Amino acid sequence: MVITSWGDSLNNELSWHIVIGASEEISVKLATNSSKVLAIKDNLSYGPISHIENTEGQNDRLNWLKENMTSYDHYSYEELKQLKNIESHEPIIIWTADNASEQTGLRFLMYLLRDWSNDIYILNTSAGYKKLFGEPNVIKTTEINIDQLKEIYEKVDKRLVAEERNKLIDEWKQLSQTKMNLRSFCNHTIVSKDEAAYDNYIIETARKIHFQMKEEPYIKSARLVGEVYGELRDFDDLFIEYRLRKLIEQGQLEYRGNLSAMRFYEVRVADIV
Repeated sequence: MVITSWGDSLNNELSWHIVIGASEEISVKLATNSSKVLAIKDNLSYGPISHIENTEGQNDRLNWLKENMTSYDHYSYEELKQLKNIESHEPIIIWTADNASEQTGLRFLMYLLRDWSNDIYILNTSAGYKKLFGEPNVIKTTEINIDQLKEIYEKVDKRLVAEERNKLIDEWKQLSQTKMNLRSFCNHTIVSKDEAAYDNYIIETARKIHFQMKEEPYIKSARLVGEVYGELRDFDDLFIEYRLRKLIEQGQLEYRGNLSAMRFYEVRVADIV
């Protein structure tokens, strides 16, 4: 079945919404006023994703996050168990945006739903925001306020993805085989990278802040993470702070304070005295 008009094709009360991210789940629930919202509570831009379509792969990933992130309690795949509650006549809307986590999640979900007969739609909030509000630089669903998100949901057609299913499924199969722990989204493509890919940028940003601060020997880690995140929006502060701790382990950064949480320590580049 080919459907091009959202308003004529879907009963909103029957539709299920699936999102990638815990904060995204809250936003979509408020924007749609729907109780049928499921979430992959994770940031899939970093960490291992090999075979997370099964329980063993999910546990391996969650263990990696527990070992490497200072905060990990919000990561969960429990809501995926509720997929079995979706009946075959109920449409499914997958919410995504132009960032590595939500785009990786889209491909993951398409693989999980590969044998389903349901009508499946994609709502890209980045594209919807650009269409309605003219701003091309919104890359995450959570960067959009609830009123704007509601307007996107009500006014922007959602693409039926029957013709794209195989492509997205194949892309997930390739992603699932990679051993690299970092992903970025560029030119409509997910690019897998070594997790240290941006370490030099972190160090150079620290040098720049040192130069600006002049006599202050250490930088608050939260400030450094914030400045780096301003340029590396595909990821989040947890991943960037993880790389700070790795650079400390490697001796490229020095610190004072307590590494148990970002707010408790400061850093400096090791060769700056």
